[in-house]
Amino acid sequence: MPRDGSGIYSKPFPDVVGDTTIESVVYNGFVADVEQDLNAPRPISSGGTGATSPDTALIALGAEKGKQVVANYDSHAWVPGSFLSNTGATAAPPSGGTATELFVGTVLMHTATSGVTANITLEAYSTSTGFRYTRQKVAGTWGSWSIGDKSAVAKTGGTMTGPLSIETEDPVGFVITNSADDLTADPDVLYDTHYMIGTFQDPSGYAEISTEGYGDGGVGGGASYTYGRGTKEAPLVVEIDDEVGAHYFYFRDTTDFRYSAETAAVVDGAPTAAGTPTALVFRTSADSAPVERVRIPSSGGMLVNGVTTFEYGVVGVDEDITATLFVKGGACRLEKAGGYIESALPGTTGAVAWDVFAKPVATVTLTGDVTLSVTGAVTGHVYTLRVKQAAAANKAVLWTAANFKFVDGDAPAITATENAVDRFTFIASSATVLEEIGRAQDIG
Repeated sequence: MPRDGSGIYSKPFPDVVGDTTIESVVYNGFVADVEQDLNAPRPISSGGTGATSPDTALIALGAEKGKQVVANYDSHAWVPGSFLSNTGATAAPPSGGTATELFVGTVLMHTATSGVTANITLEAYSTSTGFRYTRQKVAGTWGSWSIGDKSAVAKTGGTMTGPLSIETEDPVGFVITNSADDLTADPDVLYDTHYMIGTFQDPSGYAEISTEGYGDGGVGGGASYTYGRGTKEAPLVVEIDDEVGAHYFYFRDTTDFRYSAETAAVVDGAPTAAGTPTALVFRTSADSAPVERVRIPSSGGMLVNGVTTFEYGVVGVDEDITATLFVKGGACRLEKAGGYIESALPGTTGAVAWDVFAKPVATVTLTGDVTLSVTGAVTGHVYTLRVKQAAAANKAVLWTAANFKFVDGDAPAITATENAVDRFTFIASSATVLEEIGRAQDIG
């Protein structure tokens, strides 16, 4: 039927005069008009939808379509509402390939048209992981799928491919908990383990990385560092001076955060099947890049500023002592109440340097002839040396003349008897000269 622009109906012909014959033109016009009205979209104002299909009717009425099934995300005739897709759907999340899982989602459309050319935003949710994927079509062109607003990873078996950012008002940035309740099967297992990382703005607070561990294994929380050359798939043996792991400390100065100190584990020997010789290194800085100050080598002992200060094993096995550590110019010594700790010289044959500051009471068991020199003496201090003859006997100590002065000017010969013990006492007249003040040979 003829209608104006607002969908208002008007008759095609004037009313027929009563008791007169109806003209065929008028009759046919009215019948044709009824036919047209019944086959044309009925306006919403007249109780219709103004549409020729269910999808366009939904759009015209401002309604949404539920559970539209998607087989191809590129060519589907989208209508605002909800959708689902099965495995095998093409152009599907997460990367635009063929779907290997089920998805449900919503369709958002800015323009009031359906079909493949509209501006469309899709939100698809995986029914197996719950991840949200989004995709947009602008001016008739589809973009690629992206995963929500942040990088995500599955709760089980997933792999992060982007950075993880967690923001919280709580002082702890995030907590990772690993729970294992059965301690009967493995009493060494740790349970309720927490790894917490956070930052603090409050000047009275502090940021920390901490672990908590409970169990009957006698082992608390810790940090593990693993390093190998090559790749993860094909690791190679480490080399001397490689750093296995380190802790770095940065402090804020007047302009920036500066690398100020470090502790590191450093390979200091050739790796073997039995293990890798490793030293602990401590680096500090006064006003520039940190440099090595202290090293505990894999062989034991300790070096301060590159100088051997004392060696592992100078205290008797199972001997408990209380001692004071004295430091001078990079060297140090341990001194226990009532006297010094007797320390072994660094060699038993050949040239041997006696650092008398580090080892004021020293001992040596000869395995060959020794040429002995002196460093580190303090004028007026007293030093003693115990010399034990080799089991094979007849080994000699050759006293460096510039370092040792003896009674009557004659350097003593060591008792030649096997396992014989001689002891010598000196007082320092300079940093490198010791004067003999006592001698006891072939003791007991």
